[in-house]
Amino acid sequence: MVATDTAGLLRGVLENPADLGLRLVYADAVQEGGDEELAELIRLEIDLDRRGRKNRQPMKDVGLTRKADWDRHWQLKQHEWAVYSRVRAAVGHGPKIADLEYDGWVGADSIRYATRGGLVAEVDADTDTFLAHAATLFNVFPITAVHLADREPMESVFENQPASCKWIWVWNERALDDPSSLPGALFRPLWVASQRGGPDWAGYPTAAEAKLALSCACVTHGRSLAGLSPLFPPETPTHEQDG
Repeated sequence: MVATDTAGLLRGVLENPADLGLRLVYADAVQEGGDEELAELIRLEIDLDRRGRKNRQPMKDVGLTRKADWDRHWQLKQHEWAVYSRVRAAVGHGPKIADLEYDGWVGADSIRYATRGGLVAEVDADTDTFLAHAATLFNVFPITAVHLADREPMESVFENQPASCKWIWVWNERALDDPSSLPGALFRPLWVASQRGGPDWAGYPTAAEAKLALSCACVTHGRSLAGLSPLFPPETPTHEQDG
C-alpha cells in the first residue's frame, strides 16, 4: 500500500514541480517506505530553499551564519548519496554522473545534475546522452532545466538580420557536429514556442534567451516522453520570416 501511495505521490510531484507541500507529503511516504535519507534530504533542501538559497549558491551567501544552519547544511551533504544512487539507478552503468558543484572534468557521455527540494531539478549533458536517457530521467525526477553542453546558438552573420533574431538555432540532422544544429526531437518543441524564424531555424535577441528556449524545449521533450503535461504554457507563434 505504501509503495502504491509513494508512486502516486511521486507522479504528482513530477506533474507539479513547484508544489513543495506535495513534496513534503511525498517525503513522509518515502520515509514510511524505509528511505529515510531521501526523506530527510527533501526536508532539508526545502528548508534551505525557503531561506532564500539560490541554485548552487554558496551557503555563506544566504546568511546562514548560525551553527545550527551550518549543521543542517552538512546534514544535507551527507544525505546527497540518496540522490546520486537514484540517478545511477535511472541511467544504468553507461554514463558518468556527478553533481553540478563538482569542479573536475566529466567529459562526454556524462550527466551532471543539481537538486532543488531534495530531487534532481537541473541536468547538464551532451545531446546524445540527454536524448538517450530523457525518458527515464523525467519519469523519476521533476526536472525543470536542461543544459546541453555541446550546443551553442549561432550569431547571425547577415547584416540585415533584425536584432530580435541575432542568435539562432537551426534544424539540421546531418550536421550535428555544428553546435548550433539541433535534432528534430528538440527543434520541434523549440520551433513551436518560437515567435520568429523559418521552417528550419528559430531566432532570439540574445544568446541567453536562445539557451533558455533550448532548455524549455528539452524539458518539453522529456516531459512528453514521460507522459507528463507541458510545464511551460504553449505560445501562439507567428514564425515571421525576418531577414
